Amino acid sequence: MGRLSSFGIMFVLLAEGCSRRAPPVFHHAPADFRIKGTYYSQPKAAINNFWAWVDFEQAKSDFRSLEEDGFNTIVLSIPWGFFQSNIRPITYNEIAFEELKQLLTMANSYGFNVILRVGSHEYVPKGAGGVHWAAATVLTNDEEWAAYRDLFREMAARTRAYPNLLAVFWTFEDAGYTPDLWLHSYPTNAAAFRRWLQRKPLASWNEFWGESNVSYDTIQPPDRASGPQNKLFSFVQFADELVAGRMPDVCAAIREGNWELPVSFQPRAEINWGYDYSRQFQLPSCYSFVTTWFSPYQSYLFGDTQPDLNGRRVATHVPDYIERTRRLSNGLPIFIDQFNFRHFGGPKGESALGSEKDELEFISNGLPNLLQSTLGYALWNYNDYYLNVTYNGSFRFGLDDWEVSPEPGGVRVLDAGGQRHWVEIQPGGWIRQEQISAESGQEYTIEFDAEAQSFGEILSLEVDFPGTHQHTAHSFPLVEQRTSFQWKMKIPPYEDKMNIAFRSARSSRPVRIGNILLYPWIDTGGIYTVDGQPRSQLRDLFRHINHLKH
Repeated sequence: MGRLSSFGIMFVLLAEGCSRRAPPVFHHAPADFRIKGTYYSQPKAAINNFWAWVDFEQAKSDFRSLEEDGFNTIVLSIPWGFFQSNIRPITYNEIAFEELKQLLTMANSYGFNVILRVGSHEYVPKGAGGVHWAAATVLTNDEEWAAYRDLFREMAARTRAYPNLLAVFWTFEDAGYTPDLWLHSYPTNAAAFRRWLQRKPLASWNEFWGESNVSYDTIQPPDRASGPQNKLFSFVQFADELVAGRMPDVCAAIREGNWELPVSFQPRAEINWGYDYSRQFQLPSCYSFVTTWFSPYQSYLFGDTQPDLNGRRVATHVPDYIERTRRLSNGLPIFIDQFNFRHFGGPKGESALGSEKDELEFISNGLPNLLQSTLGYALWNYNDYYLNVTYNGSFRFGLDDWEVSPEPGGVRVLDAGGQRHWVEIQPGGWIRQEQISAESGQEYTIEFDAEAQSFGEILSLEVDFPGTHQHTAHSFPLVEQRTSFQWKMKIPPYEDKMNIAFRSARSSRPVRIGNILLYPWIDTGGIYTVDGQPRSQLRDLFRHINHLKH
């Protein structure tokens, strides 16, 4: 398959398969173009640390593999708090933008288009509410929303010169919208919910929920644990309308930065407590297409709820899913930004394909149909990866996310060159990161680089499990040159958090540490394993389908 031209290559929707032309979604689009893409990250940098760890030499190797496998597009997540580091005042990370431009240029040199998923919340900027993965109040706080909106304007303006940038999109999830889990727990959101309820008499809500609230101010937002189901229905409807009400702002912001850049939104393609989030699918007219995802577990939307799903049968739900999305979005073109062939996105025990054979049957029967009737697809996981659960392990943000010993001069950050930094810890000093998410019973590996100014200095690693009050520690003797260390540990049963601390022994000379990774190995069903080895049947199947004419 030849490389796509880097000038003006866009895409169209064929309303009834590849044999008939429909008006182009964007100008200058070849009629037979489909997105055949993947989210791009790197195994040890996946998800929450990609921009803190991106290796450009590895990117060259990855792009060569993607080209051989027939892909033509990469999707890059643009974390809100990484690119916009502060909202008071709004401050942008110049290094992040330079690295984005470097990746856009490199992708273009290999013939790849790029789609940006803007506003993901691996990082939340200073001044905004919430924590990692929880941009909690952006929808209900006007100051936060103004900053979030400005990120889209800035991103569009700074990438305007790149001909391989196809589009940007944002999602219900990246706006901090998982109301049944934690949105209810923030006072700003609860207050907004109570204001929203005032559209109806209090008595009607009491009757609907089976409650006896004496005023709107006494109404408590529900969560999944406390119900009742009718109240959960009301809450997700409120949150649904929050998202829909902010949609015109994002489109307007992008047009301020680059009026030609197409924009999309990913609605929540689920049904919860009888609510189908249909309001999110009603995109303003300035949105060119709708973005969604498909995972095998979504077969439940069509009555297929077996614990072990059959791959051939799940493939028959792909046309149904596409038709459902098209109906809800009033016929907009569709981009599947996550085509998941391994179960991904729900709790353990939720319906998934039963075997690798089922995965292959699902892909071979479902993906060609998808490519015929949509703008195309992207994989969530081209590679398996290490899920790094520490933040700022390369210390590119200085000591952000780390608690440090209070002694003056006890800890300081040193430039190690390139994208990496050292932390120098004086004798008796320490750095610590707390409340790190962990999976009970899973084996984790911690990796780091360290060195001392003299032979025989000791660095101690201490790990606490706060839920079970267990503790473990290990000592590492250091030498006068950089050495890489690795240590494995298992998370105790019934434990889901851990605290880690690195401590310099009380000697006469400081120690240096950097490149901290703490991860389990995650088998996401990628085409390649975590160490880059192909799963031959999967790779060959994707190569075959990607090189077909659709």
